[in-house]
Amino acid sequence: MICSVTKPGPFRIEKLVHGGSGMGRLNGRVVFAPWTAPGDLVSLESWQEKKDYFHAERVRVVEPSSERRAAPCPHFGVCGGCHWQHLKYDSQARWKREIFRETLLRALGEEFPFDLIPSPEWGYRRRVRLQIGRAAGNNFLGFFRGGTHEPFRVEECGVLTGPLQELLPRLQQWIHAVPVSLRGSELEALQCDDRTLVRVEVGTQKQLAALQKRLSFWDLGGTVLSVGRGAGQASSSAAAAITVGGFRYRVSPGTFFQANAHLTEELVRSVLDQLRGRGKPVLELYSGAGLFTVPVASSGREVVAIEEDPVACADARWNLRVAGVSDAAVVCEKADRWLARQPPAEVGRFESVLLDPPRTGLGPAVLQQVLKLQACHIIYVSCDPATLARDLRRFRQGGYRLARLRAFDFFPQTYHLEAIAALERSA
Repeated sequence: MICSVTKPGPFRIEKLVHGGSGMGRLNGRVVFAPWTAPGDLVSLESWQEKKDYFHAERVRVVEPSSERRAAPCPHFGVCGGCHWQHLKYDSQARWKREIFRETLLRALGEEFPFDLIPSPEWGYRRRVRLQIGRAAGNNFLGFFRGGTHEPFRVEECGVLTGPLQELLPRLQQWIHAVPVSLRGSELEALQCDDRTLVRVEVGTQKQLAALQKRLSFWDLGGTVLSVGRGAGQASSSAAAAITVGGFRYRVSPGTFFQANAHLTEELVRSVLDQLRGRGKPVLELYSGAGLFTVPVASSGREVVAIEEDPVACADARWNLRVAGVSDAAVVCEKADRWLARQPPAEVGRFESVLLDPPRTGLGPAVLQQVLKLQACHIIYVSCDPATLARDLRRFRQGGYRLARLRAFDFFPQTYHLEAIAALERSA
């Protein structure tokens, strides 16, 4: 239920919470208010009443916090992509540390020291997903409005790398020129070393045919068009390369690759540091295009990498061959299925396990199967503090202790962060 009031009492924003909102209290009730800053004195204009709290729809800032700044982006407050552009960067980093600390404390019952590696706060993102909407009979590219699935048109985005920012107006022109409606479709762009991969996923054959006709007017290599979930594809260039830490990775359109162009190398280096001196046979789950597989195998370790995406598996095998690595195997299969069918002698030989699951973390089945491996060391790369904390609690219950922890500010202007947790089996 949305409530409106004419003379709301002001209240102070106490802190930021996971999800990006500010939290305060009004008449004994907790209030979550997006786009606010700790220290703000605000008044509610409208809100949604939940069972145990209120969610602010609109607030008026009566007294701004000293942590505030003017948001540089004209779309801030409308776009659902950035949550904290109104905060100075040092405040963003401080609150990310605090939210991560609280999340771990709630899950584990104790605090654990960690450092947060900062990122350039602008121009860091080399991968972007844009929504295609339609207005006045024309297609346009944009992002979802906050809290909705309604796209709005964008002409600029400050977190994108320079090449992607320069490309955006040309992509707008290209999509605008397509005569059929592409509403509901998506466009994904990935900046690589010498080109940008662009993939458009549409829903009908008519849309695909219309886009194919526009390929002759397209002067940038690396465009792949697909229908639905890849039911039909047409490409002018199927892959490109990204260099990380001296290794050159082939990446096909649609294959996942880390988005932060500045911190990915440091992330890989940290994984290698955690494995240094550890057991050599390494099992890697959710291995993708081989971002970690290649350097880990190149360090003299045998690696078995499990990944369910066949395109990513093909990329990983290519990347291993180019790196001259022979002591690594890439298996195209879901992690739980592969683990379930392995004999104890096979899985029992792995001394280290490297995990890089999606934002949802490890499913209960996979986590239990990993526990049964009784590996000496587990390296867990996470892009969500909440699911990482949940899984760390389960690993501790299964006989592991958290040995080292490091966080990375992969996504400035948002509440998201990346982390690496190193676990050791208790004696």
